Amino acid sequence: MLLFQLLAELKVTITLDRLVNKILLKRLIAIILTTGFYNLVIDPIGNNHHITKEDRSMLSRNFFQIVKPGISKRYLLFVAALVWTFAGGMLLARGISFLLQNPVDLWLRVVISIVGGTLFYVLLFSKISLKHTLRIVNLKYDKPCVFSFFNLKSYLMMGGMISLGILLRKSGIVPVIYLSALYVTMGIPLFLSALRFYYYGFNFSTLVVKGK
Repeated sequence: MLLFQLLAELKVTITLDRLVNKILLKRLIAIILTTGFYNLVIDPIGNNHHITKEDRSMLSRNFFQIVKPGISKRYLLFVAALVWTFAGGMLLARGISFLLQNPVDLWLRVVISIVGGTLFYVLLFSKISLKHTLRIVNLKYDKPCVFSFFNLKSYLMMGGMISLGILLRKSGIVPVIYLSALYVTMGIPLFLSALRFYYYGFNFSTLVVKGK
């Protein structure tokens, strides 16, 4: 149900954005025809009396902010929750599968993974998830880009973690018996972080009131 609501809101927002973009595109074409490409792009600061302050303000906006697929902050929290759920669930599923395939000292590795994952969440991921939650709530735009649940640094970190996991699994540097525990250890804090995003998404109005 939540996923359908997200898709419905995103569809409506994209439709509205397309209408706005058509208007902006027509405005931009009109400005280009009036002022010429050179005055608009090469020498926008020159003696160009055809471009109004309003036009300059419109042209100076971030291009991606104009064409972005926007979504409300509340639903952006749910998008973040779904992404973290997918990442954590994938690691947990693969780690548990590896654990069952290599049952040597199974319970010992399970206990170590649970303790390690919980510590990772308490000491690191709880702070990271809270930071992202507050960043989303305090975003400048009412309907930020659907991909802005991460900042650039977090995207790079996520890409690095995925690449490292693939490298360790494909290279065989770390035996599967230990890799399984590592996957579960990393999957637990990701999944717990997802629960925090769900919680703040369902209690978004309360969160906004407290932040004021």
